[in-house]
Amino acid sequence: MHAEKGYSGSAGICRDEAGFSMIEVTAAAGILVIATMGLMAAYVSAMSLIGITSETTLASQAARRKVEEMQETAFDTIFAAYNANPDFAVEGLVARDNDPDGFVGKIIFPTAPASPDLLDESFLDRDLGMPRDLNGNDDMVDRISTGYSLLPLRIRIEWQGMSGPRDLEIKTLLTGG
Repeated sequence: MHAEKGYSGSAGICRDEAGFSMIEVTAAAGILVIATMGLMAAYVSAMSLIGITSETTLASQAARRKVEEMQETAFDTIFAAYNANPDFAVEGLVARDNDPDGFVGKIIFPTAPASPDLLDESFLDRDLGMPRDLNGNDDMVDRISTGYSLLPLRIRIEWQGMSGPRDLEIKTLLTGG
């Protein structure tokens, strides 16, 4: 007589065997909510990474373009031209709040603080391979603004990114003739 329904427990509570209990439904809903939250967090992270990658790509392309621009300039005038105006903007990137000149890009040559208008062969910068004989006269003590045959430099880009302050720096060595 009770073929469709079963009795459980000593109190004789009738339970439908074909359905889910409220506890089972609640547990399944909880698992579904947790899984959905995990997927949403992964999606938000992926979108953030896309923005960060886009910013880094803009900075990298701008640095490469600046090197190419310098390579198209008469070699013996590069230092004078770019040392006088070392700062540059990068479209799509915003300068940091504390940046005094408002530009994200800067070209940095090996110059002594006391003589910023002269290349300093004795300048210590291992990343640029300095000190180094830049004018080919077999010594590394000159401070020169012309007559160089090697021109080491850095291009630094610092910006306010989606995830906070960001920077990119490339080092290169231009050679003449």
